[in-house]
Amino acid sequence: MLEALETQGIIDLPDNLQGEPWFTPYMTISQDFTQYMTAETGLGETNFILTPAEAADPGHLVTRYEFVQMSVRALQAFNCFDIDSDGDGLPNFDEENIYRSDPFNPDTDFGGVNDGDEAANGTDLLDPEDDFEPAGFFEPGIYGVEEPCITCPCLSDIDYDGDLYPGDTVFAIIQNALGEIFGVSNKVKVHKTPQ
Repeated sequence: MLEALETQGIIDLPDNLQGEPWFTPYMTISQDFTQYMTAETGLGETNFILTPAEAADPGHLVTRYEFVQMSVRALQAFNCFDIDSDGDGLPNFDEENIYRSDPFNPDTDFGGVNDGDEAANGTDLLDPEDDFEPAGFFEPGIYGVEEPCITCPCLSDIDYDGDLYPGDTVFAIIQNALGEIFGVSNKVKVHKTPQ
């Protein structure tokens, strides 16, 4: 069970666990694995699989009921409602049960905007056509690409799967973290659909 929790990224076991007999370090850790929890998961309702009494008798044949109790403790070791497998800002639970999006793909509809941003913007996580809806000061047909500028002049690629259509306008802005715009580049009008 400890190795299953490690495989899921909930705990991080030390390398080369050794003991005499071999299972001694596992028995010790299974009584309190707080220090092995990963920073991303945090503690859930429990931080153990075995009670001290259960660990004191490693030769005990486990009943089905006892195994279920241990399994429930393992499942309660982390808050599964907060797991975000694809790092898009939406927990897996919300993606599967509210938005019906893919918890292992940060951009379910391949439209160019990650699922968390789409949920925040109120767009459909399953519709690629609405990923670059006009927002704020943008006029229809102008797309914003958030990419930091680290060279001068700025080199930027529009690297998303959304569509650009003839008549759309592309330009760059310089803004701070508060959203204040300091400058706008030349506007380039799209004359034909990019290949």
